[in-house]
Amino acid sequence: MTSERTRVCVLGSTGSIGTQALDVLASHADRYQIVALAAGSNADAFAAQVDRFKPSAHVLAGDTTFADAPGTVRLLPEYDLYVMGFRERGELVPDPVRELMARHGRGRYEGPAGTRFLLAGGLLAGLWERRRSGRRIELRVFPIRRLTRAERAELAAEAERIGNLLDLEPTLSVA
Repeated sequence: MTSERTRVCVLGSTGSIGTQALDVLASHADRYQIVALAAGSNADAFAAQVDRFKPSAHVLAGDTTFADAPGTVRLLPEYDLYVMGFRERGELVPDPVRELMARHGRGRYEGPAGTRFLLAGGLLAGLWERRRSGRRIELRVFPIRRLTRAERAELAAEAERIGNLLDLEPTLSVA
């Protein structure tokens, strides 16, 4: 099992508490990775922080233009907060995913809440299932559309992350 650094977002990074937090995190760079910074003012100090820590996301109050967000592929577990927190869960699930749920016998009793979803680009884009077999975890993904090469790479990384979390060797298949 590999040890990953904890990813941290610092809000108010140019304030006194924010700068102290950054100093502490920097002194433990082997354990923490600063992935996002946000500040309300002091553009010069903020620019220096962005240059020093090179976060993948940063925003200064008043910014009105933003870079495109990277694609995100996740395998959401049953009872995921993304799904549970959405008030109108029926509207969250597109018809093609709902049809896939019916074909796979998912959601009959609990609806979308008890279903494992593939999330791609912020939208529910399919289902997935897992099965443990000895020291392996088999992950089978059923997307409703063809995944791009980048999404497949993200999916493979997600499978590795799940394998590391469970201390099992992941195998991934996409239907």
